[in-house]
Formats: sequence, structure tokens, C-alpha cells
Amino acid sequence: MPRSLPIVTELTSRERSVKLAAENEGRRFADAAIAAGDWDDEDGAIAGRMVETARRLADGAYFRTGTWLAAAIVAFMAAFLVPDLGWLVALTAVALGVVWIVLTVRRAKAVPALYEKAYYWGMASVREHFAARLEQLQTERRVEREAEQARLRALREAHLAERRRAAEAAGVAVGDLRGPEPQPFGVSPQGAERLVAQWMRSLGDVTADVTQYTSDGGIDVASQDYIAQVKHYTGMVGVGEVRELAGVASTDHRTALFFTSTGYAAGAIEFADRAGVALFVYSAEEGTLRPVNELAAQFYASGL
Repeated sequence: MPRSLPIVTELTSRERSVKLAAENEGRRFADAAIAAGDWDDEDGAIAGRMVETARRLADGAYFRTGTWLAAAIVAFMAAFLVPDLGWLVALTAVALGVVWIVLTVRRAKAVPALYEKAYYWGMASVREHFAARLEQLQTERRVEREAEQARLRALREAHLAERRRAAEAAGVAVGDLRGPEPQPFGVSPQGAERLVAQWMRSLGDVTADVTQYTSDGGIDVASQDYIAQVKHYTGMVGVGEVRELAGVASTDHRTALFFTSTGYAAGAIEFADRAGVALFVYSAEEGTLRPVNELAAQFYASGL
């Protein structure tokens, strides 16, 4: 594969035509790869095709020298076979031979150089086309993501308003429905339970509240429809803890939610998916809540 060379000199008319053709071919190759969805093709098959295209364009930019050689041979033969033609024919034959030699030498030097330039021009066009398309796709995806986030926010707000109206109609006291503010210095285990209760209320379960404090077990936050366990420590949550919560939820006929400040073992996530337990990771310092499995993502999107 030829080395990419920056072109800094002024182009000849022949080079300008080759540059335009190479750029057009580069765009065509890029369009074909984009249409096929093969973004990796830029450094694979496209480069290979551009090598052949550059060679063809460089080779075609110069006249063939075989015609000059044939004319010189014919003139030499005429000078020998028909002496009456005189010295003028012989001189013409020599001149044609010299022209052939000069063009051949020039071609041998010019074609490889133009070939490398054509490859550089073509691949620059390919990369520019890919960059423009990638920027367009990123813009489209950002717009789609923002539209989806706006839709989910509206859905959650409508859901929250409905739950609040139902709670007020039933005479149930409704707590703060905002999400918790970041706590730069962290929270205690009891503070984590209050934080999770506030998260549950902000997701739509307006009656969620902390139960009596326990050392590190049992149900930490509960409401009419949900029970939640909160683990505020450095270790990963294992399958045993999720299984225990799922058993309590099944007995109480409520939906189980698990909140931790760290993460979950692979076995715990797999069991939670089967048992219908929503898994969340919270950050008190950043004031964020992240769903871990699909059920939690559904609750986070549409509310509890």
C-alpha cells in the first residue's frame, strides 16, 4: 500500500483531473460502505479498491509510448528498405526514437509519483465522507435520545401526579416527591434508607417510607405495593441476599426492589431477572440512581 503524501505543490492540469477522479471514486466507495453498514470497510476493502483505482488513474493520465516506438521502427525500416527516401527519413526515425526514450523515462518517474498522490487524494475523500456521515448519525441519535428522555420524563410526571392524587383522595400523607439532592460527604446506613425512600417517592410510590431501623437485614423501606432492601457498604450484593428479599416479597404479595451503593454479582442479577426483583445502584454523593436490570429500567422509565 503506498504511503500517504501531503500535496503542497501547485497541481498540473493532468494532476487536477486525476485528483478530481480519485476524490469521486473515494466518495463512491464510502457511500457503498455506508449503505451496506460496513464501517470497518474503510481500512479494509476500500483501501484495496483505492489502490487499484489510483494505479489505473495514474497510468491513464499519461500517453502510451508504444505508438512512438512503433513509429520509430517503421521509419527506420523505411530508411533501410527505401534508400531513395534520403536522410530526412532516417533523421525522422532517430527523432521518433529519442521521443520514445524521453517519454518512457518520464513515464517511469511520473506514474508512480502520481499513483501515490491519487491514493492519498482518494483515501482523504473516503475519510472526509465517513466523518461527515458519522457526525450526521451522532446528531440524529442525540436528537432521538433527547426526544425519548423528554417522553419518559413526561410519562413519569403524569404517573407521579396520578399516584399523588390517588394518595390524597385516600387521605394518605404524601412526602417530598423530589429526587434526593447530592450529598458530597456521603450518608450513613440509616441516611441511605431515607435517601432510597425519597427515590421511591420521586419514582411515583408516594407512600414509601423507612421502616424501623435494623442492623443490616429485613425490609428497610416499604409501601403498600413495594418493599425495598438497602445495602450501604463496599461489597457486591450476592445471590443469597436477593433470594431472601424475593422470598419476603412473595409472601407479602408485593414487588421487591433492591438498592445498593456498589453493585451486584452476576448470579444475583440472573436470579433477580427470574424472580422479578428490580435492582438499582444509587450514589448519595452524586445524587443519582441507576437501574441495573430490565425490570428496574422499566420502573425508572415509567415510574412505580
